Amino acid sequence: MATLSEFRRNKLSAVLTKLFDQDGNGVINEEDITAAVEKFRQARKCEVGSPQHEKIKGFMSKLWCTLKEKFDTDGDGEISLKEWLEGTERDSDDEKVKEFRSNFRKIMFSIADSGGDGSLNKEEYVSAFSRFGLPEAKLSASFDKMAEAGAISEARWGQLWEEYFRGEDASAVGNMLFGGVHE
Repeated sequence: MATLSEFRRNKLSAVLTKLFDQDGNGVINEEDITAAVEKFRQARKCEVGSPQHEKIKGFMSKLWCTLKEKFDTDGDGEISLKEWLEGTERDSDDEKVKEFRSNFRKIMFSIADSGGDGSLNKEEYVSAFSRFGLPEAKLSASFDKMAEAGAISEARWGQLWEEYFRGEDASAVGNMLFGGVHE
């Protein structure tokens, strides 16, 4: 098992604390996922109980089930930063963690793609991730660096995702994926 560099540790810690840990208690739990569903619902501007809302709930429920299965090593129903980092550290050796990373990427893209056209425009990207307290100006500037022809395709999202979650190159544009939250 490879040891995470400090650079990757910082990026991955930022994902847990900025995107998942909605109540700031240092762990991911089901309440955090419920809060994230509401933020994505607001970003998508859909009504409670609408088909879009139900789709978001379904995506996030699947993500939560996978998170618990792959990362909750002590079985307490929560994922600590330690469990998150250790689980991510297993990613080069563990097919289950690779599967989680792939599903997580697809889910996040699908939720942010409010138009359902297979690409993210700046408005969709900023709207989806600013709900998590990430600064709109940083998200906008990041989008401009990451986008190709004014959009981020699902293929491009995958490339950026890999740079963020697995990359060691500090100059890689994928490090801007969530507005540079790790900085």
